[in-house]
Amino acid sequence: MKRTELKTAGPSATTKLSIGGGALEEAGRIASRYATVLLVTDESLAETPWPVQVESACEDAGGPEPIRLLLPAGEDYKSLEVAAALCNQWLEVGAGRDAIVVGVGGGVVTDLSGFAAS
Repeated sequence: MKRTELKTAGPSATTKLSIGGGALEEAGRIASRYATVLLVTDESLAETPWPVQVESACEDAGGPEPIRLLLPAGEDYKSLEVAAALCNQWLEVGAGRDAIVVGVGGGVVTDLSGFAAS
């Protein structure tokens, strides 16, 4: 797996990226460093292998069992209301600063997960 840093304009704007094979195992290793893993996906992916594979990778790496949170599927749900509901779900499960958010899905899931996590 290749690791690289992405630098953007701003005071502390460096993001570390891992690209290539083994990304699933790498995600599990990273997530295992946190007290809580919040796995966000949408209704269209809930029954596919992808969320299960991420959950298994986290558990295989010795991390906590991910808490799966479902978003409604579709671009119409990319809104502040849904982002706020996601934050409220995180509060309900007791997520704090020692949590990591893993978005499994397309643009709606990853956009909302990233926005809410910030």
